[in-house]
Amino acid sequence: MAMYEVGTVTGAANQAKVTGISTKWSEPALGIQEGSILVIYRNGSADLYAIKSVNNDTQLTLTRNITTAFSGAKYGIITSETASTSSFANQLASAFTLWRNVVQGWSTALTGSGDITMTDPITGTSVTVPAVSGMARASDLAELRNSLKDSAKTSAANTFTQTQIFSKGVTFSATITAAGQILRKNSNTQFTAIDAGNLEISSDTTPYIDFHHKGSSADYTHRIITEDGALAVYPGLRIRGGLGVYGIATQYGDLYGQAFIARLNTDPGNIANGTVLQAPRFTSRFNTRGSDGNVDGGQAAMWFEEQVGTNHRLILSVGGFSQPIQYWQFLADGNIYGSQRGSVQFLGTSDARLKHDITPTDGQQSVDRIKALELVTFVYNDDEQNRVRRGIIAQQAEEVDEQYVKHVNISYLDGNKQVNSERLQLDNNVIMMDTLAAVKVLIKRVEALENKINSSEGGDAINTNQNTFDTGVAMSSEQLN
Repeated sequence: MAMYEVGTVTGAANQAKVTGISTKWSEPALGIQEGSILVIYRNGSADLYAIKSVNNDTQLTLTRNITTAFSGAKYGIITSETASTSSFANQLASAFTLWRNVVQGWSTALTGSGDITMTDPITGTSVTVPAVSGMARASDLAELRNSLKDSAKTSAANTFTQTQIFSKGVTFSATITAAGQILRKNSNTQFTAIDAGNLEISSDTTPYIDFHHKGSSADYTHRIITEDGALAVYPGLRIRGGLGVYGIATQYGDLYGQAFIARLNTDPGNIANGTVLQAPRFTSRFNTRGSDGNVDGGQAAMWFEEQVGTNHRLILSVGGFSQPIQYWQFLADGNIYGSQRGSVQFLGTSDARLKHDITPTDGQQSVDRIKALELVTFVYNDDEQNRVRRGIIAQQAEEVDEQYVKHVNISYLDGNKQVNSERLQLDNNVIMMDTLAAVKVLIKRVEALENKINSSEGGDAINTNQNTFDTGVAMSSEQLN
């Protein structure tokens, strides 16, 4: 009794046919015949079926239908010698033939040369292999290795499932594709890695990237390196597109350009009238020199401003050395206003071609206005030296003549605080013209008085009574007019 277990079997439920893979059921030497027992192996159990007939090497018919389907299952067929002498003789002859085929195959393998073909008498599978005499030569083994190397070079794709170590350089003539990192590593702190679009460099010193033009032997033609917490580019950096800076931009050397523009990305909207809006500013300053309670270092700044609904202007500011910060506003209409010292006055235009209704005046009204002005002494509030000055007060001058005074409204940002103030400023040109008219009147009166004195006889006394003086001057003035 024996067990045949070569290959696998498949059978459908409620069917009596069984199909084999890699089987040789019709081989007489095996002794598989009607009545043999088919054993289907299952996990922990087995199904038994009686064979009704052997149809061919890969098909059996059972005596009953299959109860539970199986596919690619392991199996075994219990075989036994037949009872009749003729059947036994046939079976023995088949076994002898099988044995002779096996011996002949081994003989060919041991004594042949070159490639030989051997066939499994059980399964019928054929395989071509080198004869033993050829496999033993070292030269053939070397040739085989070279053949495998050439195959690796010329095949469409090669997959390495283990780490590969190359003792010499490797040259790639086409694109390198890597699913993981391309890594050059000396230690956990010194490595260069390319990983999914990222380049990572780590070094125990300062990592850098060097560029060499045309094989230059110099240390570098251009270099990108980290220094002092920043990224440095040598010998220079040129930007063809835009540049955005979220932090502080520090200029260490000269700055050159055909134009410099600082502007807001978007204009503010829905801003109430009177609000002051600032554009980006330009500041020139010392580090801490000149610092005081107003600024942390002597400095000057310039920026563009809009007072919504009023005007546009350029602002200049200067601060330092215990002085109030001064702001100057250059308005689009040509006026210049200061936050502390008043407005800038320009040379008046007296061209007759720019005037009309030109009428002579005796200047007496100018004398009356000048006489009405009250001279005072005062100290400016922001004068830390408390120097006493002489002059007039704008509020009193405005009561004398409204043309003596201008109302100047100034709005500016002091830090984040909007300062709105109205200043009364003297129109020096108007006051000067009144002063000129008064001087001319007085000159005429002095000349009249001198003429009267010169025409009087030597013994006559001069009446210095104020009323007489005024009358005489008035009379002389009338005579002169």
